[in-house]
Amino acid sequence: MVIPEEFLRLAQAFHQDSELGIADVQEWIATRLTFLDSVQRRVVKTFLTELLMHCHDDAKLQQLWNKTGADFYIVGDQAGRHFLTLIRDSIQ
Repeated sequence: MVIPEEFLRLAQAFHQDSELGIADVQEWIATRLTFLDSVQRRVVKTFLTELLMHCHDDAKLQQLWNKTGADFYIVGDQAGRHFLTLIRDSIQ
C-alpha cells in the first residue's frame, strides 16, 4: 500500500504537545488539518476513504498510523477506525 506524503505530513502534526489548550478531539483534528492546503486535504480524504472502505482489520489501521512517525499512538479496540474516520469526516 502506498501511503501519500500528505497523510504522513498530517500524522506528524499530531505530536505530544499538540493537544495543549484544545477542548476536544474534533478541535485537535481541525487544528492539525491546518498544516495542509485544500489539495493536500483532498488527497488525505481520498486515501482515508479508500483505506477505511477496504481495510476491515482495526489492528492494521492502528499499525499503519503508528508507523507514520506521529508522536500520538492509537490504542484500543476499534480506536484506529474511529480516529481515522474522525479525520476523514473533518475534511471539508
